[in-house]
Amino acid sequence: MSLIKTFFSSLLIDYSANSSSLACGFNKPLSLLDVHGSALLVPEPNGDSSQSHWNLGVGKDLAIGEFGLGLSADVAHRQHGAGIADTTEFSAQASLLNPWVTPFVKVLSDVDLEQDGYSVGITKSFDLLGSDNFSLNVAPTLEWFEYTDYSSVVAALDLDLTVENGFFSHFRPFGSVAYVDNDIDVANYDFASQKLDGDVNVTVGLKYSF
Repeated sequence: MSLIKTFFSSLLIDYSANSSSLACGFNKPLSLLDVHGSALLVPEPNGDSSQSHWNLGVGKDLAIGEFGLGLSADVAHRQHGAGIADTTEFSAQASLLNPWVTPFVKVLSDVDLEQDGYSVGITKSFDLLGSDNFSLNVAPTLEWFEYTDYSSVVAALDLDLTVENGFFSHFRPFGSVAYVDNDIDVANYDFASQKLDGDVNVTVGLKYSF
């Protein structure tokens, strides 16, 4: 179980600039499937613009050694606020597991917005710095989305610091920088309040795990 406190400069799903959030998540390995879930709350001074995002899914890695296939399926419900309708999205993802770069493909369907699509991307996770007491994990990702009415490109760099020191090992600072470029027509669709045309999103936070 993890509790996550984050601060955002500009967010991808219609958060206000310089917003903060509180989230919790879990991942439970089982014999047949791993079950995971998360909840994220973005409180705003104006209650009408507060948001909550909920996710529940299952996954399984089918691997021999360092090679294999990673499979997952998720359902997400998002209460957007700010005049944007609530949405429910179903998705499934397959990843080619290997020691080098992990390519993946995802199919998505939002039943409320009537947006279907897919994404393809690559990612890699590795330790940039490390010692007996700490390690800094870096995970660059490049992903291209194609939906019914718009497309999007996201290039992101995630940073995660792990400390191996008694009580402080429960705390994990993290950060992310993402470049986002999409062609959403905000004049004709009400599921976004702005077009992200080469915008940069910055996220920093602190995770507590137990």
